[in-house]
Amino acid sequence: MKLNHRPIKSKKNAKSSIEESHFSIISGDWRRRKLAFPCTHGLRPTPNRVRETLFNWLQDNIKGNHCLDLFAGSGALGFEALSRGATSCLFADSEPLVIKAINANLSLLNCERSSAILTSLPEGIARLKSTGTFDLVFLDPPYGNTQWIEAIVKTLIETNTLSNQAIIYIETAKKDPPLNLNNSLTLHRQKYFGQVNGQLFKVNESVIV
Repeated sequence: MKLNHRPIKSKKNAKSSIEESHFSIISGDWRRRKLAFPCTHGLRPTPNRVRETLFNWLQDNIKGNHCLDLFAGSGALGFEALSRGATSCLFADSEPLVIKAINANLSLLNCERSSAILTSLPEGIARLKSTGTFDLVFLDPPYGNTQWIEAIVKTLIETNTLSNQAIIYIETAKKDPPLNLNNSLTLHRQKYFGQVNGQLFKVNESVIV
């Protein structure tokens, strides 16, 4: 979940005063399906061109996998993975309206194996262990918070929350300082999208117990 730097076209939900916007799933079973999300704190989904590149990178690492979408926001990354064959996705965010919207969309899509939970990050990351291990993690905090990323990666590894071949997508601002991941991850792919730095990492099996 990040602060938006561009205006979002939105509309008010007729049943409330909450501003709503929509994103479209790019490919898979739910291709072109539009899902609503609340326009809270400047929330915006990962842009289509970033998602297209990311899921081209991941095309052989989605089907059957268990995903974790941290700082989920609109849930665009997790829903895209589910549409393309992921077995499940756990969405986590600290904003109640976000969690409510994601769970409503999961219900709309009859996605019974996935859920969204309300938790503060990075403090609440340790509690995710009880849900099982994850093969694919989307880590997309507000820009300028690389220390959160470092703390979360450290906790995911120390709590054995990752599978031994886990992949982590991390999104930061181009101007953010380099991540200090203590050799726990190996950079696999990287691309700049304007001021966005998209990085795909593989977890080093030596750090997974």
